[in-house]
Amino acid sequence: MLLLLDSMGKRYGSLPSVLYRSADTFDLLVMDCALTYEKYKSDQQNKKYNSELYDEEELQQRLNSVRNEN
Repeated sequence: MLLLLDSMGKRYGSLPSVLYRSADTFDLLVMDCALTYEKYKSDQQNKKYNSELYDEEELQQRLNSVRNEN
């Protein structure tokens, strides 16, 4: 919890005490989404593959199901 408040404070220029009183789960969701996207773009630029974002087996199953439909 404290690290989330610190991260949000740095990102949005607000004191942790203000965030503690007024931030809600939507704020946490937006910050998490933004940080994940920034990491994705950084990995993309550095040609890194983040296996946490994709389940290769699930992607293969979806591909196979689409191929079988046509």
